Amino acid sequence: WPGYDLNIGASGSKVLQLQEQLNAISQAYPALPKVNPDGIYGAQTQASVRKFQNIFGLPETGIVDYTTWYKGVTEARVSFLTQKLTVEAEDGRFEEIMKQVVKACKKVEPDCVIKL
Repeated sequence: WPGYDLNIGASGSKVLQLQEQLNAISQAYPALPKVNPDGIYGAQTQASVRKFQNIFGLPETGIVDYTTWYKGVTEARVSFLTQKLTVEAEDGRFEEIMKQVVKACKKVEPDCVIKL
């Protein structure tokens, strides 16, 4: 959390981090449009944020506030771990990675269920 809301016109490392997280999440949620990770919060990033907010039941403001930021960070971790699980399951690390996925999922939604 950068300590302030991100909106049209914002730029810098936190916007770039947001854009990279949105792209990571979009791999698990194809309805979420990918963005060009350029560190500039423009119309493309705003549209992706709105769709993210829609998917996860947040107010669709297009503004990244505290709640949106942390939901995004957690979802990006879940997406990353899920992808990692797919790759590393072949290496016999399925149980270890699955525990990480469940832990990250529980942070997002305490009642989450992961079906394999």
